[in-house]
Amino acid sequence: MTKRWLCSVLTLLVLAHLRGYAHAQVEQGAITGRVFDEGGGVVPGAGVTVTQTGTGIIRDSFRI
Repeated sequence: MTKRWLCSVLTLLVLAHLRGYAHAQVEQGAITGRVFDEGGGVVPGAGVTVTQTGTGIIRDSFRI
C-alpha cells in the first residue's frame, strides 16, 4: 500500500463517519413567554420583535 492510498481511505472513512453529525444540525428554535404591562398584567395579542444578533436578521409580529 502506498501512503497516498492509505491517506485517501482514512479520509473517506472519517468523512463517512462525520456525515451523520452534519445531518443532525437543525436551524430551528422556539420562543415562548408572556408580555406584562407595568402593573404586572398580561398584555394579550402583544407584538414581539426578535433579532438574531449574529446575523442581524429581524423577525417581528410574533403574537403571544
